[in-house]
Amino acid sequence: MPALTPMQLIVSGVVFYVAQLAMVGYMAMLIQRMSLGRDHDPGYDSAYALAAIAPVPLWLASLSLLVPSIPFVVAVGAVAWVASIMLIRHGVRPLLHISDEKTAHYVANVVTGAGIIDWIGLLVVCAMLLSILLGVWTAMI
Repeated sequence: MPALTPMQLIVSGVVFYVAQLAMVGYMAMLIQRMSLGRDHDPGYDSAYALAAIAPVPLWLASLSLLVPSIPFVVAVGAVAWVASIMLIRHGVRPLLHISDEKTAHYVANVVTGAGIIDWIGLLVVCAMLLSILLGVWTAMI
């Protein structure tokens, strides 16, 4: 398989960036709906704050790709997952203003599970989009 051209790399980066921006808004809506399901309305702004803060360790973990070591990249990725889950667990109560511990625990569990499922879906959708875009690109050349 030939290496990607600089323009193809830029297109790949833009596709992933736009997908991640859309995912933050979707997760904020999902967090708000899950809280409403437990008779608590945190407001969209609070849900958006949690949705925007939680994936920051995962985004920063991509910088580990600059180190040419697979074990290092995998270790940083695992630490980023744990850090992201901890941000969700500790951020639900203060950001969503949930006073009941059981409700906060439920919302944190559902948000974590939904975040993992959505992350996998994001990767699948991005892979399909890139496959289509790069396939069309190659056919045009």
